[in-house]
Amino acid sequence: MNRNLYNFICYCHMIWKGDKRLDKAQNEIRQKLILIGFACLVVLAFIGLVALCFVIKQPEYYSTPLAFL
Repeated sequence: MNRNLYNFICYCHMIWKGDKRLDKAQNEIRQKLILIGFACLVVLAFIGLVALCFVIKQPEYYSTPLAFL
């Protein structure tokens, strides 16, 4: 039997039965990379929002009492 056909039949059978795939380690690495990428996007979004806040309302250094000392 052709190797690709055998792999396709095994894959269909595993989907039908609901079994886990054999390349579990590869799936775990992919999930970790997705999680790291999502965390980087959240950090970048937070930095972007802070920068946007400083653009909209700049800090008022000269209105504080310490500015006149």
